[in-house]
Amino acid sequence: DSCHYPNCVMANGERAHVGAIACPRNIPLNTRVVVDNTPYICKDRTSKRYDGRFDIFIGYGQESYDKAIQFGIQEKKVQILQEDIQS
Repeated sequence: DSCHYPNCVMANGERAHVGAIACPRNIPLNTRVVVDNTPYICKDRTSKRYDGRFDIFIGYGQESYDKAIQFGIQEKKVQILQEDIQS
């Protein structure tokens, strides 16, 4: 819910978009990761309260929020591919 408004900016300076992923603080921004066979690039940080988790942005608005709540917290295997790629 921390990025629920349009023009929300992620830690890397980009506007939040569907498919963006927030990563734990010990993983550098721009690190490539794979969750459920889907590749992502770490573009944001999870809050200190939730450090250690990954958070995939689903979208703006009530419908996206409801979808995220329904999806819930799940345990997934995350593969870290490469750190600090050039953007």
